Amino acid sequence: MTASEAGFKGRGSQTANQAADTDGRSNWVFLSNHGNVLLCIARDPRIRISEISDNVGIGERAAQKIVADLVADGYVVRTKEGRRNHYQVNAKARLRHPLFADLEIGPLIDALRDGNRTGSGVRTRTSQAK
Repeated sequence: MTASEAGFKGRGSQTANQAADTDGRSNWVFLSNHGNVLLCIARDPRIRISEISDNVGIGERAAQKIVADLVADGYVVRTKEGRRNHYQVNAKARLRHPLFADLEIGPLIDALRDGNRTGSGVRTRTSQAK
């Protein structure tokens, strides 16, 4: 589900916090934009920046900056394949918060990426192996 399908306006014009305010929910989100971008990359290693921005509900420049942050900090490896990028998540990278700095991101990514999402079109390990 993209951000617009979830009721968020596209291209960063409305944040998740602002959207939550309009429907009566409290105004916090479980994952940061960095976490959401990382999950997009984990779900589709050939995803385009424009698709990331649409899915997360941020602008393309913000998506580019976040991907650059993830690459610079060793969470993602980016390689060029022709005119496109291919991404690989470093599952051995550690969570950044001091409370969880001893934990690798791999199990968290696996749990969120491979959760039971019927009808979402999200590629799982099983469908990728075919």
